[in-house]
Amino acid sequence: RLLAVFRHLSRYISLLVALIGGLLILWMPEILAIWISPDYASHYARPFSLLVAAYGLLSLCRPAHQALTGMGKVRLTSLVYLLATVAMLTAVFILSHYLGLLGAALGNFMMVFLLLYNFLCYRSLTGHSPWAAVLSDLKWGVSLPVLMLVIALFEPTLWPKMLWTVILGIIVATIIMNDDWARPWLFQQTKRLIQT
Repeated sequence: RLLAVFRHLSRYISLLVALIGGLLILWMPEILAIWISPDYASHYARPFSLLVAAYGLLSLCRPAHQALTGMGKVRLTSLVYLLATVAMLTAVFILSHYLGLLGAALGNFMMVFLLLYNFLCYRSLTGHSPWAAVLSDLKWGVSLPVLMLVIALFEPTLWPKMLWTVILGIIVATIIMNDDWARPWLFQQTKRLIQT
């Protein structure tokens, strides 16, 4: 039962990261232009997009971290976190020295090692190799933000960004509507909303 709940939670967080992270990455120049200034956006949109991608990947490990902690594997989770943090701080220190803010943003990708939590959690709950399950549950949260990051590197104009926004929304909505847990809940909430 814990495995089923954990897998569904991982999938939903993966979809949230895919949607929100993908949109933030795609529209980062416009967000920074409105929030700070167009000049700032032209210089720093890429580092901020990289930070969104890095922290999106980091958020994918939170359910596994909490599940492992709940199972009493505090020493293991602390050790993994310590090693990932040391790797990240070292990378930030070295890369920021040579590449500035862009290097600091790239250094944050070292925290991707925390996805090891997901492998450890699946192994603890199933007792066998978890590669297929991890890839199945986290594929959208990893692939769609990375795709949006690649698209953003080509600096698309407004209409291609709007098209990609619609495509991203359709992909996530289709996955949610085909989910056996999410679909009944969504129909129930829609019915309640219509009745009120």
